[in-house]
Order: sequence, then structure tokens, then C-alpha cells
Amino acid sequence: MNRCRIILILLAATLVVMPTRAGIFFNKKKPANPDQRVPELLIALKTETNERKRAAAAEELRHYDPIKYSAIVPALADAATTDPKPGVRIDALESLAKLRPISQQAGMTLEQVLARDSNWRVRLQARSALWQYHLAGYRAATPPTITAPVQTGEPPMAPQDGGVLSEPPLATTTKKVEPEIIVSPEPLKPIPPGSPARRMPAGPPQPPVIPTEPPQLVTPPTDGPELNVPQ
Repeated sequence: MNRCRIILILLAATLVVMPTRAGIFFNKKKPANPDQRVPELLIALKTETNERKRAAAAEELRHYDPIKYSAIVPALADAATTDPKPGVRIDALESLAKLRPISQQAGMTLEQVLARDSNWRVRLQARSALWQYHLAGYRAATPPTITAPVQTGEPPMAPQDGGVLSEPPLATTTKKVEPEIIVSPEPLKPIPPGSPARRMPAGPPQPPVIPTEPPQLVTPPTDGPELNVPQ
């Protein structure tokens, strides 16, 4: 009899507990509507004063489609770089690394946080997240390199398609030409009457005059034959 009573008590206790457990398993909370939930999380991530609520919003945003909701990646990138709490920045970095498909903005944010964040825990998380992002296919954007053409002494090659070869324009340099200043001669002023005459400026010095002796006249000889002048 005692055993039967014990068995009945255990069966009654089991029947009492089963409805409670059934309510736990079958009365689950329905998932929220993404069109309504995503805006709420974005607002909480930007304006919530509680650090834990901002971190929870950053963590939950990783479960939604970043293509359908294009504001998710910019909001997480802003939180990862500007939020004052390291915990919120870490959760934002983890969400950026787990979002698919990969985006250039998310990868650049991970690189920026790794290079500039002042907290070593945040930089360590950024390093780990960036390594995962590289494994997922992310490649850093490199600016194109522009090489200058090499100038040689050979003439340019003719175009292959028979077109007209266009030579690069020659570099022209402009030289500033200063205006020429022409000085006009000062006009002569008339001499008023009664004023003393002006002396002309002296010319170049003349060589001294050396006196020379006059030439002497030579008289012809008188002892020669006389000439008869015909009359």
C-alpha cells in the first residue's frame, strides 16, 4: 500500500510539472518583424545612453541582411570608430566582420580601427576581425599607379589602325616681359635776356703745337750758259 501511494504521488507531481514545461517549449516568443526591428536597433545604437543596450543593438544587427537594409553597415562603422565605450566598438567590429556579403566600407573600417584606435582590446579585436574578413574574400583597395611616359630620341611609331598619330603637346613656358621705359630728353629752356652767356663744354684735349722752321729758298747757279730769248 505504501508503495502504491508513493507511485501515485509521483505520477501526480509529473502531471503538474508537464504543463509548465510544455508552456516553456511551445509558447516561444515570436520573432520580431525585421522592417520594424532594424530601425529600432539603429536608433538604439545611435541615441541610447546605456552602454549595454548599444552593445546589444550592435550585436543583434549582424543577423539581418545588409543589402536589404543598407543603413546597417554605415551605422556599425560609425559605432566602431566613434562610440566612447570600447565594449560597444568591439561588438560593432564583430558584427561588421560577420555580415555577408563583404563590403569595402566594412573592410576599410576594420583597417582604420586597427591603425588608430587607442584601446588595445579594440585593436586586437579589429586585427582578428580583419583576418576573418580577408579569409572571406576581402581585398584592400589600392590606388592605381600612374607611370610617366619615357621620352626617347626615336621618332614616334605609326598607329597600327591607320589612324592619324597625335603627338603630345609641347610644354610652353611663358616669360614675363617687363615694359621698356623710354626717357624723353629734357626740353631746352630759353635764355632770358641779360643773362651771361653760357660757356660751351670743353672738347677733348688737343695735342700741343710744335713750331717748325720755314723752308729755305735755294738760288739757282749763275755760271751756266745764257739763254737767248727770241724776239
